[in-house]
Amino acid sequence: MASELTTPNISLTESAASAFNSIVDAQGYDAAAMKVAVAPGGCGGWEYQLGIARRPTDTDLVTESLGITLYVDSMTLPLFDGAVIDFADGLMGQGFSVSNPLSKA
Repeated sequence: MASELTTPNISLTESAASAFNSIVDAQGYDAAAMKVAVAPGGCGGWEYQLGIARRPTDTDLVTESLGITLYVDSMTLPLFDGAVIDFADGLMGQGFSVSNPLSKA
């Protein structure tokens, strides 16, 4: 059952891991993790929140993908199960995106 997840099943692409490392280096952090959460978004959808964190909160679960530590908010973990975080840099701009098999089109 999704609500009983205790281990985050989230992965990064090589592009996302590289971009995150570049951002962390540019900010001058010795070590940092990607903080991952979901909040209610427009039209009943979800808004993915990605950020830099130096340590987990009491409610975060910790996992790793491609050498990047991820802190995942335990309350929104079931909404992230199987998600893949990518980074694109193209004509339409650059940024992180989340591909989530649980998201409705």
